[in-house]
Amino acid sequence: MSIITTAQYILEDLQTAIEQLSDEQFSTPNTLINASVGQHSRHIIEFFQCLEEQAPEGSICYDLRERKREIETSTEAASLAIDEILAWLQTEPQEQELQLLVDHSLAKEEQEKSPIQSSLHREIAFNVEHAIHHMAIFKISLKYAYPQVELAETFGLAPSTYRHQQRQN
Repeated sequence: MSIITTAQYILEDLQTAIEQLSDEQFSTPNTLINASVGQHSRHIIEFFQCLEEQAPEGSICYDLRERKREIETSTEAASLAIDEILAWLQTEPQEQELQLLVDHSLAKEEQEKSPIQSSLHREIAFNVEHAIHHMAIFKISLKYAYPQVELAETFGLAPSTYRHQQRQN
């Protein structure tokens, strides 16, 4: 399976979960994870949006995401944003070299960003792993606060973890 297909599955699983929640459930922070499902979802969505928007320029900086509050408070806005990312992925974007620009300093002021060589498909893979990580975190919240939400069997699981679990059964 290609990384683009995997990204589509992950985003569709996220979208299916989001669409089962009310805006209030989506945006209310849960004390178990000290955040809302909406905040985690926005974070996932905006990383994919950064990649889509910035890749044509040949570099990507995830620090430049917009942090749109509407995406973390409205299930409709989050779902529409995912639809846009899925539409981009459907075009099967061609592999290209990218420069990842990062500032790992802990200073309050922004420091000079260090370049790291990467590629579009490598960054899609990063976004997939990043999404799985956040989905695993808020899966805890969903199971605790909203047990009626039906999640895909693979929701919040790395593909290698899922395969390992399947071999154990």
